[in-house]
Amino acid sequence: MNLLFDNIVFSLQPTGGISIVWSELLKRAMRDDDVNLHMLVYPNHNKQWDELLFPDDLQVSLPYRTMERYRTPDYRSAHDTVFHSSYFRTLPHTHNITTIHDLTYHFYRRGLARAVHLWEEERALRHSERIICVSGHTRNDLLRTYSWLDADKVHVIYNGVSEVFRPMAAKEPMTPFEIGSFLLYVGNRKGYKNWQVAVGVARETRLPIVMVGAPPEKQEQTFLEEQLGKGHFACLGFLSEQQLCSLYNQALALIYPSEYEGFGLPVLEAQRCGCPVLIQAVSSLPEVAGDGAMIVEPQASRSALIMAMSEQINHLKQGSLSRSDLQQRGIQNVERFSWDECYCQTKKVYQSI
Repeated sequence: MNLLFDNIVFSLQPTGGISIVWSELLKRAMRDDDVNLHMLVYPNHNKQWDELLFPDDLQVSLPYRTMERYRTPDYRSAHDTVFHSSYFRTLPHTHNITTIHDLTYHFYRRGLARAVHLWEEERALRHSERIICVSGHTRNDLLRTYSWLDADKVHVIYNGVSEVFRPMAAKEPMTPFEIGSFLLYVGNRKGYKNWQVAVGVARETRLPIVMVGAPPEKQEQTFLEEQLGKGHFACLGFLSEQQLCSLYNQALALIYPSEYEGFGLPVLEAQRCGCPVLIQAVSSLPEVAGDGAMIVEPQASRSALIMAMSEQINHLKQGSLSRSDLQQRGIQNVERFSWDECYCQTKKVYQSI
């Protein structure tokens, strides 16, 4: 089977969930003797790509043209090739596959950015023979949004979780705070991610909060100081998987108050480390977290959500909610997910066409 991967996502983000998913597929495809693999490679500064070591003969290096992400790749492939793009591109005269990670642009973006993204997304869907969604909730959202899609062509394939994440014995603290005494927030802090709710929970429970991701912007820094006071928060920037694993093992809990996720990879990473997880019962999060997390129902206001989540954290902190039980259920839940199975199911989709 001729398989061509389009690595455009590595040029669009320095790191992120899609980059992680894509790199895991690449690693397994490279080791698969059943496929004749090649990949389109563009200049980038991506963390996941830097960690991958691929033979030069598998790479087709192309220049990054103006607006490359919206253009058809400047490459002609054999007619029997399966072409899978990492971000909404298709290639004429091949069998195109598109992956849908979420529909955030439909629900949370406005203006030109939304219009351009939706045009890009619909164009890819119309030219694809198979579509992969990372959760059942994402598939349902997609079919509701594009009623003309053939549901039989839309497959659910769960992401996996790296084996780097695991329970570890306590080491030297990675933060200014004692091990087991802080809340952890991982990822983007914009809009629907509800980062302000996580800060509110830290305030109400009188626990420091540690953040992983981009450095705080000026207004975020001011907000943190006003809500928590100096010395009660820390931002560690972007971390390696090994560093993040250590941090999950040292936190009291991962607080993940997002109101929409196509999948929610940090939930599984934390569970695999034995770190209790707190989420809302929204979008794909209950589907992914299973019964291995603290789950609160959506609330009518941000303040009500802060209080509901704070109550769960206080129960955990005081011992009325069993930490060991949460850890065990979380670790059991993660057994449902693996990158090997993700690749196996993805390969079956390729073979089906």
